[in-house]
Amino acid sequence: MIMSTPDEWTISHRVQVNGRWLTPGVEVTVNRIKGRLVFLRHVTTPCGNEWLDFMSGRGTRSAKIDEVATVHRARKERQP
Repeated sequence: MIMSTPDEWTISHRVQVNGRWLTPGVEVTVNRIKGRLVFLRHVTTPCGNEWLDFMSGRGTRSAKIDEVATVHRARKERQP
């Protein structure tokens, strides 16, 4: 999936939220959205608006940084 953006927008793939660093693939819980979301990118516009884009089971979703409730730790796979 390709998400196009205007050239003036700043796209980052690393941002700190609630004291934890988000990079693509990190799971979070957002206050107004049910279930876990997977972080994709951080977007900032020239006028100062900023939000986070996520992948969910139903497509992409966006949320403000202050709406992130929990940044989940990576799950470790058990070794046989």
